[in-house]
Amino acid sequence: MPSRCVHEFAQLLVVKSATAAASEQLAELRLRVAAQGVTVQEAPDGTLAAVDDGAGNAVFEAPRPVM
Repeated sequence: MPSRCVHEFAQLLVVKSATAAASEQLAELRLRVAAQGVTVQEAPDGTLAAVDDGAGNAVFEAPRPVM
């Protein structure tokens, strides 16, 4: 369920039962990030930055995902 405001974007995954939460399929989630003209880089602390391929500066950053 995406949530947006002027300067933010967030997604929330809702697990509706304890059985589903215990599933091995939810033990690890991998989400793809893609955009044209930028390269997504992960810092050692888990922060993500989309770096402009031409200018070399961060276009946007996202904090480390948490569960």
